[in-house]
Amino acid sequence: MPNETAIKENIEAYILQAEREISMMSMVVRKMFDTIRPLLEDDHKGSAEAVIEQLVQQEDYADQCRKNCLASNCDFTAVAQC
Repeated sequence: MPNETAIKENIEAYILQAEREISMMSMVVRKMFDTIRPLLEDDHKGSAEAVIEQLVQQEDYADQCRKNCLASNCDFTAVAQC
């Protein structure tokens, strides 16, 4: 049976990895919001297609990270490779 110290260190490592991945995903969301912000603030209808294409790419990236997490049972090292 593993000792309590090893179990605690493993749990702490997973928590640190989860915090890192949450931070990375929040940066992706922030970048997506920064991309769309000009459309919300100004009348840039001519550039809407370019902004939408950027958002689609960023959303695909976030979806791929999520799929990697689910495929690895949320092994956060797999998500970090995104």
